[in-house]
Order: sequence, then C-alpha cells, then structure tokens
Amino acid sequence: MDEGEFHTECEHLRADRSYGASALARRALELLQRSAATFKTGEAQVFCTTMEERCTALARVRPSMAVVSTQVERWRAELERVCAECDAVAQMSARMAEHAAQLLEDSRSVCDAAATHMASLVKPEQTIITLSSSSTLNATFARLPENVRFIVAESRPLNEGVGVAQHLLARGFDVTLITEAQLGLFVPRADLALIGADTVLADGSVVNKAGSYLLALAANAAGIPLYSCHESFKECPLERADFEIEAMDVAELGHAEIPAAAQRNLYFDCTPPHLIHARVTEHGVV
Repeated sequence: MDEGEFHTECEHLRADRSYGASALARRALELLQRSAATFKTGEAQVFCTTMEERCTALARVRPSMAVVSTQVERWRAELERVCAECDAVAQMSARMAEHAAQLLEDSRSVCDAAATHMASLVKPEQTIITLSSSSTLNATFARLPENVRFIVAESRPLNEGVGVAQHLLARGFDVTLITEAQLGLFVPRADLALIGADTVLADGSVVNKAGSYLLALAANAAGIPLYSCHESFKECPLERADFEIEAMDVAELGHAEIPAAAQRNLYFDCTPPHLIHARVTEHGVV
C-alpha cells in the first residue's frame, strides 16, 4: 500500500458517517494490517518509520472516537517491540500483520461479550428507545427476542437511525421511527433508553451521537433508566475540557439558503454520568 492509497483510506475513515466507533477502529486496524503486509523486502528502518507515521495519522483521524486511537496505540506498542527485536523486514511485516489480526479478533469478541451482558438486562415485551448506529448495539439487538419493541430516532443530519429501523423491521421487530425532536414525547412509552458510546471520559461521561444527551435528559425526567453499552476500549483518561467534539460540514444540514457561518453541525454530545443508570461493557454492568 503506497502513501497515496493510505491517505485516501484515511480520508474515507474521516468522512465516514455510517459506522460507529468500534467498527471504524477495526477498519483502522485493517488498514495497519494491510500496510504492514505490503512490506516484504526493503530496509527495516524504512518499515519502522513508515508504520510509525501511519499510526500517528490514524490516531488523529477521528478525535471524538477514542477507541480508534486506543486500538492504534495498542498496535503501535507492539510495533516498538518488533522494531527493537527484529532486523528482517519480512519478519517485522509478518508479526505486525498477525498482531493486527489478533487485535481485530479481540475487538469482535469484546463487542459480543458487551452485547450479551446488555441483552440479559432486557426483559421480554419491553420497549427500548434508542438512536444512531452502533455495532455493539446491533449485536445486542441480535440477541433479543422478537417481542421486544423499539422506538428509534432518525439521528440527523444523515439519518443513520433510519438504517437501524429498517434492519430491525427486517428482523421482525415492532419499530416506531421518530425525529429527535419527538424524544420527549416518546420516552415515557419506553421501558429503557439505550445508547452506545464513541468515547467514555475520565469522569464516566459518555460521548455519543448528538441527541444522546437530550435522550438522557428526557429519560431522567420520565424516570426511565438509560444504559450505555460499549467496549471498555472506549474509556479514555481525558477530561471534558480537554476533549475535542468533531464538527462536520454544515452542508449536511441541507440549508443552502443560510450562510455557512451561521450554522453548526456538531456530531457528538456529552452525557454526564449522573444521567446514566449504568454502563455495560464486556465485564458486565459498571
């Protein structure tokens, strides 16, 4: 994989609006795996320098998704060991590609474990209200009986919640699709609220798709428990003041008649821990 192809793939990761943080972190690992596998011959120093530079680029590609940089840094730590121990590029390439494969397997296993724990908390015939798209939540939904009902918010501006609703309908679930503006109206009709997480900050605050904080406020007012289901890889040591919330192109909002400078398109919000009934990870209920 040459530099041009690598940077093109990085831009695809940066622009992606369809997948959640865990899925994008796995794509970053796959990109590192492909990058390492490209080197079969050449100088060891060139391999180490190139892989180090690619780790740095990938770690910065989605600042609101801590799991992307976390997984990249786990791979980088092994890279440092391999570069210190090996002289042959072929051996370095094989070890680093294998390590990426192991991290990918671990990520999928952890996602499944978190989903299993979350699914065990949902009772038959309950109604879940949720928004956005998350691979961990999708894995949770796959473990639920068909008599569970869903209320799904669109997740504007690109409406990834619509795809979630379509997927649930195809699996035979009873689904009601709403706008985020209707969350306050529909939360009282649910038994529990459920969100994923793109990042969990040091104080337990959950960074997730914009609308999650509104859902949490409405759930708290209605006395409905809100759960956040995520892998522990998404936890990071940053405080809220030090964390960057990604701003996306305002053209996504679809209001060309309004000057761009008068619009904002922040993709994520931050839900404080006092509004979260519990976080559920591969370790169980936190």
